[in-house]
Amino acid sequence: MEHDIAGASGAGLASCLVRTGILAEHPDAELDGIAAGYDIRPNFLMDRFVV
Repeated sequence: MEHDIAGASGAGLASCLVRTGILAEHPDAELDGIAAGYDIRPNFLMDRFVV
């Protein structure tokens, strides 16, 4: 979050946190705390990309 979501926020762009990778196992409450710690919030959340 501190890189991609913060970068999008700083550039005035909407962001989407995809719940895979390093944050996949974190519960929603923990993600809220991480976002609050960086004073950022993703605009959208997705569990994963599906083709």
